[in-house]
Formats: sequence, C-alpha cells, structure tokens
Amino acid sequence: MVTSVIHAERDGYPLPSRSLMYGGSHLQCTGRADPPLHMRRYENFCFSVVVSGSLEYATDAGSGLAERGAILTGNRQEAFTYRLSSTEPVVRSLVAVSSEIATEIAADLDLSRTAFPAPLLAPSGQTLRLYAAIRRLAAFEEADEALVFQTVANLMTHGRAAPGRDATQAEQRRVRQVAHYLDSAFAEPITLDQMAEQANLSRFHFIRVFREVIGETPRKHLIAARLRAAADRLLETREPVISVALNTGFNDVSHFTNSFRRAFGLSPRQLRATA
Repeated sequence: MVTSVIHAERDGYPLPSRSLMYGGSHLQCTGRADPPLHMRRYENFCFSVVVSGSLEYATDAGSGLAERGAILTGNRQEAFTYRLSSTEPVVRSLVAVSSEIATEIAADLDLSRTAFPAPLLAPSGQTLRLYAAIRRLAAFEEADEALVFQTVANLMTHGRAAPGRDATQAEQRRVRQVAHYLDSAFAEPITLDQMAEQANLSRFHFIRVFREVIGETPRKHLIAARLRAAADRLLETREPVISVALNTGFNDVSHFTNSFRRAFGLSPRQLRATA
C-alpha cells in the first residue's frame, strides 16, 4: 500500500497518495460573513471540482466565480487567490499530480507549454466526464493511473483537438505482446511503468495505444485476467477464498470481492456454490 504523500499547495496539507503519481482528497472550507482573501501558491499540478458552495478564484491566467460543478486548475508553483462567496461551506474534490506526469503528457502531445490553459471551467455538459473523473480520483483509495493520465491530458487540451501521433504497426505489435503477457502473468505485481517499458513507450502513449488496440485500459485488462483466473480456481478447487484472491494478484480481499461481484454478479462464495 502506498503511504507517501503529495502536496497540492506550498506549505499546505498533504494529500494521501493513491500511487507515486498522484494524491487526492476531499476538502471543506467553512464560510464566514466577512470572508478573507486567501493568497496561496501551488506546489504541484492540481485540479479540483466544486461539490458544494461557491468561491471567487483567480490566477494570472484568469479569474471567475466557481460554483457547484466548476473545475479549477493550477500549475506547478503558480500563485492563486480565492475567497468564499458566502457563509455556505465550500466542499471540493482535489487531485495533485507530480510534475513528471504533466511533463510527460505535454511532451507526448507535443504541446508548447506544460500547463493547464484554463484556470476555471464552468459547469456544462462538456465537462461532465471531467467532473466525474476528478471526483473518482479524489475519492477512491485504489489507484487508477490510466484515468490520471487521461484526465490531465483532457485538461491540458480542453477546448481544442488533442494533438498526438498515430501508433505505428511496431508499437501496436508490442502492445499486443504486453497484453498477451498480462493474460499469463496476472499474479505478478506488474506496474504501469513496467508495462510501458516492455512496450518501449512512454506511459501516456502506452495507455493510449493499449486502449486503441485492445479496447480497454491496461489496468482493466489485468484485473479481468485476474478475475478469470480466480473464477476458475473457485470452480475447480477447494482453495480458500482469501488464498484465491492472493494467488491471483489481489492484495486486498475486499477489493477482490467487490471487483468479482461487479464482474460476475455473484460473490466468490456464491459462484463456488454453483459448482
């Protein structure tokens, strides 16, 4: 389990890390009748959504009123100010990512700057998926590195067509080889870094090519392989459920049980009872 932390703001509260790439949490600010203007500076690249309440938000790139559903972004070492606009508490879901991730994505997309271009995105139908992704990243303790990469890329290219090159045949072949490897090495604690290294691609480009070629993210493909193996063991052996989970690559039994139920509509014990 990842126990390190990542800071969103300089001298601010640390966020519990979901992986070495990012951290996320829910934050609440209490409203006052005479709200002060807070002046802060980001430590890392950050993005958040306003879950309730509203606040005035400003960076050098722009300013505005952030109401429920709005998305706020901040670049590494960027100064910003905010002021709560009423006595109603403001609740936000906040995610901070390492500069390494942002730099990698900007390079892969051939962007001129490693930065989020818009500090404030008003709530709209176009930002619904971003809203849901940020809420999920902040709330779920289980890391979802593919969703982090995609969310950062979407924020960096919001309002314009995302650049990027098509995958070559050689890249597609190497990605298929990685997918084939995952089907048989599902029990190993393989990381996104290791998968991308096997394919000789950057992590972001690897995720994009994998989704294009295989039809799902590497993480979902790996979990599916683990669940298939677990179902086989439950039906063919009397191995204890906890051993089945651990021997098929799950290091958390509750995560195994929840994933299994979502995939098969039955708990591991219920599936075994059908054999």
